[in-house]
Amino acid sequence: KLNQFINRWGKSEKDSEKPNWICKDCYDGGIIVEQPIDKKIAEEFQKYEKAIKKGSISAKYNLAISYYYGTGVEKNHKKAFDLFESAANDGLFNAQDRVAFFYALALSPIIGRPDYLTAIKWFEKALTGDEKNKLAEVAYSLGNMYFREDNPAKDCKLGFEWHKVASFMGNAEAYGRLGSLYLGGVGTKPDVKEAINWLRKSSDSKDNLSKIAESELCSIYFNGIGIPVDFEKAFEWCNRSLKNGYFNSNLISMYSWGQGVKKDIKKARELAEIEYGKEYVRNDENLMADFEEPKKLIKLIPNLLSF
Repeated sequence: KLNQFINRWGKSEKDSEKPNWICKDCYDGGIIVEQPIDKKIAEEFQKYEKAIKKGSISAKYNLAISYYYGTGVEKNHKKAFDLFESAANDGLFNAQDRVAFFYALALSPIIGRPDYLTAIKWFEKALTGDEKNKLAEVAYSLGNMYFREDNPAKDCKLGFEWHKVASFMGNAEAYGRLGSLYLGGVGTKPDVKEAINWLRKSSDSKDNLSKIAESELCSIYFNGIGIPVDFEKAFEWCNRSLKNGYFNSNLISMYSWGQGVKKDIKKARELAEIEYGKEYVRNDENLMADFEEPKKLIKLIPNLLSF
């Protein structure tokens, strides 16, 4: 499946995102709705049911979205799953992707626990779609499945390859994950240069995982992982990560000992109080002393695999 997918999408970068699957017999023009449908449409969701009777596959999908989010109708994941599954069996790859997530996350009452093997089968079926951006998401999701500890088919090498494909197809979430895999040598040989390249790409993408990638870059430069220690770059990336809402405790050390930034014990303590709580910092006399030791502290690198 991986090779077939690469042969299809890896030949040229000229492939642009193609339009959504269109179903002319659906009253809304057959546009696939990926977000909760508009309330005005929701109030008339009976029209979807009429369109379904006429054979509209996209109407099944859109009605499933309505039931899934509870927009204009009472939320019902079982009904949503049944409609998604029906549209998926009719060949709609957007629905196949949704069904895969239902199995991966056990979203429906009829799915007692995650079923990764079935989820993988549905994700693979969704690879036949024609929207490049959406397919990149499917490739990323497939990669995630192969890293699950409780997946009988766990295969880090295959997971790495799918994340690599998703990254080259432009999936921003995959950038940071790929960087983390290169850094830790998970599913591939460790390669700090590639790790930095993809973590930087993640930061530039402003994706929701970008701040974690920035924190990882901070740890790489702070600890000198595969490269010379560079406290100034470490501070730059730690500070950027903090501004985006993700804290790396190495920042406390840098302010405490003036590593990459002017020494500022007051700032270090403020950061420690924000991270650990004022009472905890006050009651633990050794905490700040640990950060103020004249040496670089080796901190565990935040692991993107946990996200």
